Amino acid sequence: MSLKQAQRALAMLERAKSKGLATTVEINRPGTGGTYDPVTGETTGGTEAQTFSGVGAVFNYRAEDIDGTKVIQGDQIVYCDAVNLVRTQPNEPIKIGGRDCTAISLDVVSPGGQDILYIIQVRGL
Repeated sequence: MSLKQAQRALAMLERAKSKGLATTVEINRPGTGGTYDPVTGETTGGTEAQTFSGVGAVFNYRAEDIDGTKVIQGDQIVYCDAVNLVRTQPNEPIKIGGRDCTAISLDVVSPGGQDILYIIQVRGL
């Protein structure tokens, strides 16, 4: 992503926020199982489930960006403030405005190694 495209994406997100058009973005990561010890009856290790919530704005793809393979009809693009979120994984379920969808791809704006904007292609919103 070019600097000009990143600046445009950030500006679009800020305009959406200022107009009250931004919505919640939620990524739920399930915990991992630990190891059960039948002698003690305890489970050790593993991780707790985590929920990451942030703010984003949903936009439709331009007709010329829909190629029928990478971007299909109905896909949308979500510009998300990276604060409080994590990078999505391909085919990871996420919630946008309380509605379930699937993250298809992710672009990251990360000047100086600090994530400031996630651009997520979503399907099924």
